Amino acid sequence: MSNKRHLVIVGTGVAGCSAALSARASDSEVEITLIGEEPHLPYDRTHLSKQQLASDADWDSALLIPGVTFKQKGIELRTGVRVTAIEHDTHRLILENKEELRYDKLILATGSIVRPIPSTWGPINHDDLHCIRVAEDAARLRSAFASAKKIVVIGSGLIGLEVAAAARERGIDVTVIGTGSRILMRSCDVLTAERLESVHRDRGVNFRLGISVDKIRKMDSGELEVSLTDGSVLLADDVVVGIGVLPNTTLAESAGLEVNNGISVDAYGQTSCQDIFAAGEVASFKASDSPLPFRLESWRHAQDHGDVVGANAVSHEMRVYEKPSSFWSDQFDHRIQGVGAIPDTPHDVFVRSYDNGTHISFCIGTDQKLLAVVGFDCSKDVNAAGRLVGCPINDPALMLADKSQPLGPIVKSILKSMKQEDSRHD
Repeated sequence: MSNKRHLVIVGTGVAGCSAALSARASDSEVEITLIGEEPHLPYDRTHLSKQQLASDADWDSALLIPGVTFKQKGIELRTGVRVTAIEHDTHRLILENKEELRYDKLILATGSIVRPIPSTWGPINHDDLHCIRVAEDAARLRSAFASAKKIVVIGSGLIGLEVAAAARERGIDVTVIGTGSRILMRSCDVLTAERLESVHRDRGVNFRLGISVDKIRKMDSGELEVSLTDGSVLLADDVVVGIGVLPNTTLAESAGLEVNNGISVDAYGQTSCQDIFAAGEVASFKASDSPLPFRLESWRHAQDHGDVVGANAVSHEMRVYEKPSSFWSDQFDHRIQGVGAIPDTPHDVFVRSYDNGTHISFCIGTDQKLLAVVGFDCSKDVNAAGRLVGCPINDPALMLADKSQPLGPIVKSILKSMKQEDSRHD
């Protein structure tokens, strides 16, 4: 039996893969086992609601890491394996086939599951509805798109809009239903949301906003009848449900770990059990400015958090995870991108608009701190300004909204001034 330490990572998504690679970079000797419940090589879930819905979808392009890379780096990849229990007292995992796997450190990167479909919608067979979470979901919806003439998308967030764009590009009539007064209530400022909605409408997407689904039933014709709370009815060949996700905490709960809107972790990714960590969107953080814990659901967070937690699990000195949330989404021929979180509390929005139709919005709190930046076809600016999220910005209207001044140098100047100020206080 090997005397080497053994790190086991449960979950082969972005967070799990990032943790495995980071752990290997931090420790060339530790044994690493990466376990995934799905039978596929690790893949990028962001492709499922976009590229994998195209008629010419290429599965290989969705793979996160070539299979040979795991062998080259000495990481044992086990796919199609489900972990059924954690025995943290004996540092053992119990697998579905009754096999036991010992660990010294364990990282749970179990991600999320789709939010259950409300029972109030009626006794609809879930096979008649589509959600997007795993590879098989995308393959099934792509097959449905081949014959569908009209679909209804329930949910006006990023996933719903990406599906809507993919369907329109295949010539399908699309209606998007959203409970909010506008699209992207959680992730975008008003201007960016309005501009993206306008793009969708120009491409033929219909919207029913500020309204909810009442009932769904399958008719004798095979069509789905979607009844809305205002009494109107929509008919569709297929219905796609994008109403959000829940953290996949079943394994953690059964092991007795602290769970509160996800697996509770500290700033190092450590759970209530010293030798168990959690990474990615399943991890729940304690907010310094709020009594409520929060999770971050984005590809970039999963990668960055996995990177920090993977290293922490095998290192003697642990790093604090401090990066802000971020996202991007490609829809039609446009990209929206953001860093930080737009709060429900009062804040100001300054916009830098360019003559080519692109823009970046700056959300600044009452304490003058930059809370978030969101861009419309403005990736370079978002990447630059994102470095300032969480920092106080003096005179934002002058420094950030003046499009005649390149943004990159302004950001560098602010960061330099902050560094000099910090050095004076040391």
